[in-house]
Amino acid sequence: MKTKSPAKSSHRLAATRGKKPRKAARPEPGLPTPKRILVPIDFSTESTRALKHAAVLAKQYGSAITLLHVVEPIHYICDYGYGPVTRVQPNEDLMKSVRPHLHRLGKRHLSNVRAWDAIVRSGAAFTQIAKVAKELGIDLILMPTRGLTDSKDVPLGSTAERVVRHAPCPVLTLRKPGRTGEPSKT
Repeated sequence: MKTKSPAKSSHRLAATRGKKPRKAARPEPGLPTPKRILVPIDFSTESTRALKHAAVLAKQYGSAITLLHVVEPIHYICDYGYGPVTRVQPNEDLMKSVRPHLHRLGKRHLSNVRAWDAIVRSGAAFTQIAKVAKELGIDLILMPTRGLTDSKDVPLGSTAERVVRHAPCPVLTLRKPGRTGEPSKT
Protein backbone atom coordinates (compact mmCIF):
# COMPACT_ATOMS: atom_id res chain seq x y z
CA MET A 1 0.00 0.00 0.00
CA LYS A 2 1.50 3.32 -1.07
CA THR A 3 0.98 6.49 0.88
CA LYS A 4 1.83 10.02 -0.14
CA SER A 5 4.58 11.60 1.78
CA PRO A 6 3.66 14.80 3.64
CA ALA A 7 6.52 16.63 1.95
CA LYS A 8 5.07 16.05 -1.53
CA SER A 9 1.55 17.18 -0.65
CA SER A 10 2.73 20.31 1.16
CA HIS A 11 5.07 21.10 -1.76
CA ARG A 12 2.14 20.78 -4.15
CA LEU A 13 0.04 23.14 -2.02
CA ALA A 14 2.81 25.71 -1.81
CA ALA A 15 3.17 25.66 -5.60
CA THR A 16 -0.54 26.35 -6.17
CA ARG A 17 -1.02 29.07 -3.56
CA GLY A 18 0.30 31.89 -5.72
CA LYS A 19 -1.64 30.83 -8.84
CA LYS A 20 -5.10 31.99 -9.81
CA PRO A 21 -7.85 29.47 -9.16
CA ARG A 22 -8.91 27.48 -12.20
CA LYS A 23 -12.33 27.91 -13.75
CA ALA A 24 -14.86 25.26 -12.86
CA ALA A 25 -14.38 22.29 -15.13
CA ARG A 26 -17.14 21.19 -17.43
CA PRO A 27 -18.85 17.99 -16.35
CA GLU A 28 -17.72 14.71 -17.85
CA PRO A 29 -19.34 13.70 -21.13
CA GLY A 30 -22.50 11.72 -20.52
CA LEU A 31 -23.49 13.56 -17.33
CA PRO A 32 -26.69 15.56 -17.69
CA THR A 33 -26.35 19.33 -17.95
CA PRO A 34 -29.31 21.66 -17.64
CA LYS A 35 -30.30 23.01 -21.05
CA ARG A 36 -33.47 24.73 -19.78
CA ILE A 37 -33.63 26.35 -16.34
CA LEU A 38 -36.87 27.60 -14.76
CA VAL A 39 -36.64 30.40 -12.19
CA PRO A 40 -39.88 31.25 -10.35
CA ILE A 41 -39.93 34.98 -9.56
CA ASP A 42 -42.01 36.62 -6.83
CA PHE A 43 -40.00 39.87 -6.97
CA SER A 44 -38.42 39.24 -3.56
CA THR A 45 -34.69 39.77 -3.03
CA GLU A 46 -34.32 36.01 -2.63
CA SER A 47 -35.84 35.25 -6.04
CA THR A 48 -33.57 37.89 -7.60
CA ARG A 49 -30.60 36.16 -5.97
CA ALA A 50 -31.79 32.84 -7.44
CA LEU A 51 -31.98 34.55 -10.84
CA LYS A 52 -28.36 35.66 -10.52
CA HIS A 53 -27.29 32.09 -9.70
CA ALA A 54 -29.27 30.81 -12.69
CA ALA A 55 -27.49 33.32 -14.93
CA VAL A 56 -24.11 31.94 -13.82
CA LEU A 57 -25.23 28.37 -14.52
CA ALA A 58 -26.72 29.34 -17.88
CA LYS A 59 -23.52 31.04 -18.94
CA GLN A 60 -21.42 28.04 -17.89
CA TYR A 61 -23.60 25.41 -19.59
CA GLY A 62 -25.12 27.45 -22.43
CA SER A 63 -28.60 26.98 -20.96
CA ALA A 64 -31.78 28.89 -21.68
CA ILE A 65 -33.64 30.47 -18.76
CA THR A 66 -37.38 30.84 -18.33
CA LEU A 67 -38.65 33.31 -15.75
CA LEU A 68 -42.06 32.49 -14.29
CA HIS A 69 -44.30 34.69 -12.19
CA VAL A 70 -47.55 33.23 -10.89
CA VAL A 71 -50.46 35.53 -10.03
CA GLU A 72 -53.05 34.26 -7.57
CA PRO A 73 -56.54 34.23 -9.10
CA ILE A 74 -59.50 36.18 -7.74
CA HIS A 75 -61.90 34.04 -5.67
CA TYR A 76 -65.58 35.02 -5.65
CA ILE A 77 -67.89 33.43 -3.12
CA CYS A 78 -71.54 33.67 -4.08
CA ASP A 79 -74.63 32.25 -2.42
CA TYR A 80 -77.45 31.35 -4.79
CA GLY A 81 -79.73 29.95 -2.13
CA TYR A 82 -78.42 26.40 -2.15
CA GLY A 83 -75.07 27.05 -0.46
CA PRO A 84 -71.94 29.04 -1.13
CA VAL A 85 -70.34 28.66 -4.55
CA THR A 86 -66.74 29.67 -5.17
CA ARG A 87 -65.79 31.03 -8.59
CA VAL A 88 -62.19 31.51 -9.60
CA GLN A 89 -61.20 34.10 -12.19
CA PRO A 90 -57.68 35.01 -13.38
CA ASN A 91 -56.54 38.48 -12.31
CA GLU A 92 -55.93 39.77 -15.86
CA ASP A 93 -55.12 43.34 -14.78
CA LEU A 94 -52.37 42.22 -12.43
CA MET A 95 -51.03 39.78 -15.02
CA LYS A 96 -50.76 42.60 -17.59
CA SER A 97 -49.06 44.97 -15.17
CA VAL A 98 -46.48 42.45 -13.95
CA ARG A 99 -45.23 41.43 -17.44
CA PRO A 100 -43.13 44.59 -18.03
CA HIS A 101 -41.57 44.27 -14.55
CA LEU A 102 -40.62 40.67 -15.26
CA HIS A 103 -39.07 41.61 -18.62
CA ARG A 104 -37.08 44.46 -17.03
CA LEU A 105 -35.76 42.10 -14.37
CA GLY A 106 -34.72 39.65 -17.07
CA LYS A 107 -32.98 42.33 -19.15
CA ARG A 108 -31.10 43.60 -16.11
CA HIS A 109 -29.77 40.24 -14.91
CA LEU A 110 -29.71 38.07 -18.03
CA SER A 111 -27.89 40.27 -20.53
CA ASN A 112 -25.09 37.71 -20.95
CA VAL A 113 -27.35 34.65 -21.22
CA ARG A 114 -27.80 32.99 -24.61
CA ALA A 115 -31.61 32.79 -24.50
CA TRP A 116 -34.28 33.65 -21.98
CA ASP A 117 -38.02 34.26 -21.88
CA ALA A 118 -40.64 35.30 -19.33
CA ILE A 119 -44.03 33.76 -18.60
CA VAL A 120 -46.87 34.99 -16.39
CA ARG A 121 -49.48 32.45 -15.27
CA SER A 122 -52.51 32.46 -13.01
CA GLY A 123 -53.17 29.87 -10.32
CA ALA A 124 -51.52 28.30 -7.30
CA ALA A 125 -47.77 28.90 -7.44
CA PHE A 126 -46.52 25.36 -6.85
CA THR A 127 -49.03 23.87 -9.30
CA GLN A 128 -48.12 26.30 -12.07
CA ILE A 129 -44.37 25.90 -11.50
CA ALA A 130 -44.63 22.11 -11.86
CA LYS A 131 -47.00 22.45 -14.83
CA VAL A 132 -44.74 24.87 -16.73
CA ALA A 133 -41.71 22.69 -16.01
CA LYS A 134 -43.49 19.71 -17.53
CA GLU A 135 -44.87 21.65 -20.53
CA LEU A 136 -41.54 23.21 -21.48
CA GLY A 137 -39.32 20.21 -20.75
CA ILE A 138 -37.37 22.06 -18.07
CA ASP A 139 -34.19 20.32 -16.86
CA LEU A 140 -33.72 22.26 -13.60
CA ILE A 141 -35.84 24.51 -11.38
CA LEU A 142 -33.79 27.00 -9.37
CA MET A 143 -35.65 28.79 -6.59
CA PRO A 144 -35.15 30.17 -3.09
CA THR A 145 -36.38 28.30 -0.03
CA ARG A 146 -38.12 31.51 1.06
CA GLY A 147 -39.87 34.22 -0.86
CA LEU A 148 -42.16 37.03 0.18
CA THR A 149 -43.79 34.92 2.88
CA ASP A 150 -40.99 34.21 5.34
CA SER A 151 -42.31 31.92 8.06
CA LYS A 152 -39.77 31.16 10.77
CA ASP A 153 -41.61 27.98 11.85
CA VAL A 154 -41.03 25.94 8.70
CA PRO A 155 -37.48 25.04 7.58
CA LEU A 156 -38.49 25.08 3.91
CA GLY A 157 -41.10 27.46 2.51
CA SER A 158 -44.42 25.81 1.69
CA THR A 159 -44.21 26.66 -2.02
CA ALA A 160 -40.62 25.43 -2.34
CA GLU A 161 -41.44 22.26 -0.42
CA ARG A 162 -44.42 21.50 -2.67
CA VAL A 163 -42.42 22.22 -5.81
CA VAL A 164 -39.73 19.78 -4.65
CA ARG A 165 -42.39 17.10 -4.15
CA HIS A 166 -44.32 17.65 -7.42
CA ALA A 167 -41.72 18.83 -9.94
CA PRO A 168 -40.93 16.60 -12.93
CA CYS A 169 -37.23 17.56 -12.79
CA PRO A 170 -34.52 18.32 -10.19
CA VAL A 171 -35.06 21.38 -8.00
CA LEU A 172 -32.15 23.40 -6.68
CA THR A 173 -33.17 25.49 -3.67
CA LEU A 174 -31.10 28.37 -2.35
CA ARG A 175 -31.13 29.10 1.36
CA LYS A 176 -31.41 32.61 2.65
CA PRO A 177 -27.93 33.95 3.46
CA GLY A 178 -27.12 34.05 7.15
CA ARG A 179 -29.67 31.41 8.11
CA THR A 180 -28.47 28.38 9.96
CA GLY A 181 -30.14 25.01 9.82
CA GLU A 182 -30.43 24.73 13.58
CA PRO A 183 -33.47 26.02 15.48
CA SER A 184 -32.96 29.10 17.59
CA LYS A 185 -32.59 28.63 21.34
CA THR A 186 -34.82 30.96 23.30
